[in-house]
Amino acid sequence: MLGDDAEAEGTQHVVNQIWLERLPSDQRDMIGHLVIVDHPQGQIGAAGRSSQWRHMVEVFMWKLDGHRLGLFFPQDKQRAKVRVKTYDCEGDAPEPFEICMDIEAGDRKVTYYSRREWEIEPRNVADSLEDFAQTYPNVARAIATELDGAPVVTDLDPSDWSETAALPWK
Repeated sequence: MLGDDAEAEGTQHVVNQIWLERLPSDQRDMIGHLVIVDHPQGQIGAAGRSSQWRHMVEVFMWKLDGHRLGLFFPQDKQRAKVRVKTYDCEGDAPEPFEICMDIEAGDRKVTYYSRREWEIEPRNVADSLEDFAQTYPNVARAIATELDGAPVVTDLDPSDWSETAALPWK
């Protein structure tokens, strides 16, 4: 079962963590962000691009199976399957990040960054974003607003999901 342990470690930070593509350079800099929350009422997430003044967020449902992350975007009825891997990258990642997540879909790969203290408590997403919100208040507000109204997810099976959907982080 060594493989199971390695796989679990490689995805241990995917869920209940705030992920950014980079730090914003100013108030109008649009940055990509991603949260994947395992909430008591369901598995929901939000992906988008935000600045202090503009927010574009899409809520999705998800299921993690090893390194395979199945996604369903209800607005467009799009399904996708990506590979995810998280790892400690403190010292190699841009400051102040400590954790990295690679997302691969076909031949595309993106890396998102986080900090250990940006972990989300699924029972109260808004309160969990408090530390993050001190630095990025509008991004945190957009994430919390989108997740608070997200639907309950039941019975998702990512095994037959296409890898061709238009993903918000492309």
